[in-house]
Amino acid sequence: MSSSAFANKRIFSLGAGVWSINDSETEISDDKILRDFSEGRFFRLSHEGLISKKLLYVVGVGMNLAKAKSRYQYADEGAETNITALDADISMVEAKLGVKYLVKPWLYVGAGALIGDFQISYDRDDYLEETSGTAGENYRKSENQNYFGYFGDLGIMIASKHWGFRLGAEFNSTQLQNNLETLGDKQPNLTSQKLYIEILWKK
Repeated sequence: MSSSAFANKRIFSLGAGVWSINDSETEISDDKILRDFSEGRFFRLSHEGLISKKLLYVVGVGMNLAKAKSRYQYADEGAETNITALDADISMVEAKLGVKYLVKPWLYVGAGALIGDFQISYDRDDYLEETSGTAGENYRKSENQNYFGYFGDLGIMIASKHWGFRLGAEFNSTQLQNNLETLGDKQPNLTSQKLYIEILWKK
């Protein structure tokens, strides 16, 4: 493949992969706001185009999903609940804007910015079990907050004039814009790694 294979065309990609996450709030695992992440997966749709012979812009949207153990510290109407580890679902709806540089016709590196919405949803059955059913009125099902971040990208690509695919790895770092009330008015600083495959097509 050469970069000219993509010239004067609209390029689209559909990607999916696995997502490994870390909460960098503290160095001690038991003190982290979020930990024990599992079932991390993501899906995304991107559009790209040539800026120059070896440089492409990329814009995209995606959904990141995972399960985790969360610290739950929430006070409401005089009641306060403090749970060390509560089952939770994490979802991050995300948009990205960046560039890819073709080091070789088959090898690329990339970087850019991320913006999105972080949501944490708590398992009610686990909540009632942890509180022995005595603090049901202080249960908040979910909470969300906007975030900004950045990403770095490295991968290989095989493409013809009409289709192609990529295998790659991506590093993300994100920062919530405000504290979350259910996390004791704190915010996790999340770093993550992604391994993905993308299918490319042109119009």
